[in-house]
Amino acid sequence: DSVLESISCYTTTQIAKEMGMTGCELNFLLRTLGIQYRQSGQYMLYADYARQGLAKNRNFEYHTPEGDLKTRTYLVWTERGRDFIHRLLNPKYAS
Repeated sequence: DSVLESISCYTTTQIAKEMGMTGCELNFLLRTLGIQYRQSGQYMLYADYARQGLAKNRNFEYHTPEGDLKTRTYLVWTERGRDFIHRLLNPKYAS
């Protein structure tokens, strides 16, 4: 259980690659299954899943071509979330 409490986080693309698919494909599956939705250009978890510690938001700063500093927020999956996705989509991981 200590691994599931790890502070490591994974992008959807990293988890998707482990499962032999693209990040877009995994995002589509998670939307289809009612786990996440997209709002204002950002993926968010539905309330039932958001309370389980499966994912966090991470911010990064960038400069526009005009030189303005902007911040963007994106979803990353915790170790618990990564395990959840593997168990959900890959029967060999289910116990």
